[in-house]
Amino acid sequence: MTDKNTRAQRWLEEYQEFLHTPERRPPDILHEQLAQHVVRSLQPRPWRAFAKLSLIQVLFASLSLLVCPQFELGFAGPHGLDQVFLHLFGEQFHMVACGALFIGSGALAGPCLLRKSELAILRPAAVPYFLAGSSLALAVLLALGDSHALAAALLWLLGAAGTGVLLFRLALSLRCRSPHHMLP
Repeated sequence: MTDKNTRAQRWLEEYQEFLHTPERRPPDILHEQLAQHVVRSLQPRPWRAFAKLSLIQVLFASLSLLVCPQFELGFAGPHGLDQVFLHLFGEQFHMVACGALFIGSGALAGPCLLRKSELAILRPAAVPYFLAGSSLALAVLLALGDSHALAAALLWLLGAAGTGVLLFRLALSLRCRSPHHMLP
């Protein structure tokens, strides 16, 4: 008990000393640097927000290749998750689901990993961003030799862009409603 009293007394003494300390302004250069840092944090540059979301997209799209055997990178070899979609729902749903998984995973993760100020920049541009990003991803997959994507490119693009926008907006609305965010 005396240890708690001693700590409380010491805290009160330090607090009183703090209250009676004369005000000192930091050097002008430090004040200016701090002000610039705050402005950059609250008003990020749009290109940085898009670059961060693009990096998240690339990372999660690459991870999705571990469960889809498009380039036989995954755990399942030539028989992966796509075979389940193919046998259960047919070729058309298979292509939509493939695009949805490839782009949707990053779209869902983006709002959880970006700051609110960055999300405010990205929100109005979600549709053109995911349409352009999905088109670019499809072009890269085709260039790397994913020939079955060419056969149903429009379905893949529909699944990728549509799911990207929907999941991004869903994650964004869930994050903005929650008083406790996963990340700042």
